[in-house]
Amino acid sequence: MNKQEENYLDNPFIHFLIGSKWRIVRHSLLILVLANMFFLQNGGIQVKVGLSEQESSTINFYLNILFFIFFTSIIYLNIYVLVPNYLTMNKYAAYLLVLSGIILSFFSLIYLFDRFYVATTFSEGDNLNLSFWDLIGFSFFICLFLAAVSSIKLFQLWIVNNYRIGQLERNSLRSELAHLKSQINPHFLFNTLNNIHVLIRRDTEKASDLLLKLSELLRYQLYDNTQDKVFLSADIRFLKNLLELEKTRRDQFNYSIEIDGNSNEIMLPPFLFIPFVENAIKHNVTTSEIPFVAIRFRVESDELHFECINPVGASNNIKQTVGGIGLTNIKRRLELIYADKHTLQSTNQTNQYIVNLELPL
Repeated sequence: MNKQEENYLDNPFIHFLIGSKWRIVRHSLLILVLANMFFLQNGGIQVKVGLSEQESSTINFYLNILFFIFFTSIIYLNIYVLVPNYLTMNKYAAYLLVLSGIILSFFSLIYLFDRFYVATTFSEGDNLNLSFWDLIGFSFFICLFLAAVSSIKLFQLWIVNNYRIGQLERNSLRSELAHLKSQINPHFLFNTLNNIHVLIRRDTEKASDLLLKLSELLRYQLYDNTQDKVFLSADIRFLKNLLELEKTRRDQFNYSIEIDGNSNEIMLPPFLFIPFVENAIKHNVTTSEIPFVAIRFRVESDELHFECINPVGASNNIKQTVGGIGLTNIKRRLELIYADKHTLQSTNQTNQYIVNLELPL
C-alpha cells in the first residue's frame, strides 16, 4: 500500500462510512434522522383535515407512523436490493421502473389509510383532501431522499471496490515479481553448474573452491531473495563473489567495482544488478585485450547510478542488444517496482557494451 492510500484510509470519515464496527452507529443515526423528520421536527408531516384539532392530530400522528415505516422500508430496500442489483449493474430503466412502482404503492397506502381509517373512523365523508400537487410534492420528496441515500451508498461501494481493486493489483504485482525472481535464480544456477562441470575435468581443486563460492552465493539468494529490500552493500558483495567465481573459472578475466558515495545505508529490492552482470559475463568477447567487466555505483543525493561495461566483438553487438530471459525479466521487474521513475539505457560504443541504470532512492 502506498503512502497516498494509507492517508486516504486513515481519514476518519472514510472509516466511519465503510468500517464494520461503525455499522450499528450508522443505522442508528439513520433511524434518528427519520424519527426526527416524522415525529420531532414540527410534529412531522402535517396534513390539513376538516376536523377538530384533536382529531387532526390523531390522523397526522398515524400518518407519520405510516410515513416512517414506509421510508425506513424503502431506504433499506434501496440500499441492499435496488442499488446493488440495478444501479451498480447499469440497469437504470429497471431501477426507475421499480422506483415508480414503489411510489405508486405508497400512494395506494395513503389512499387505503384515507378510505378505511379516516373516512370510517371520523365523520362520514371527511378525508385527507390531498390535491394533485400534494402527491407531486410527496413524490419529489421521496425521489430526493432516495437520491441522497443512493449517492451515499454508491460512494461507499466505490470506496470499498477501489480498496479491493488496489489490494488485488498489489497481490498480482507481488506474485508477478516473485515469479520473475524465481526465473532469475535457475538461469544463474544453470550457468554456474555448467561451468563447474567443465572445470572438474581440468582442475579438481579449483572446482572445489568454485563450489564453496557457489554455496555462498546460493545462501545469499535463498535468504535474501524473499525480502522486499536488502542493503546495497550486500548486493555489491554478491556481485563481487560472482565475479570472483568467474575469474576462478577463466584463465584470463579481470573485473573492477567502483563505489562513489556511501552505500551502507541504502536499501533496494534484491538482485536488480545481477542480470546485467551475468549478461556482461556471457557476452564478454574480445580479441585484442583481456576480457573484463567494469562496474560502477554512484550515489548522488536521491539517486543511484549503476554502470556496467564489457567488451564485445563486432558480431556480438546485435545479439547482446536483444538480450535474453534474464534481461527481459529484470526490465519487467523495474517497470513493476519503479514504473516510470527509473531510467535504463544500453549502448554499444567502440566495441564496448554499456548499461546505465538510474534508480530513485
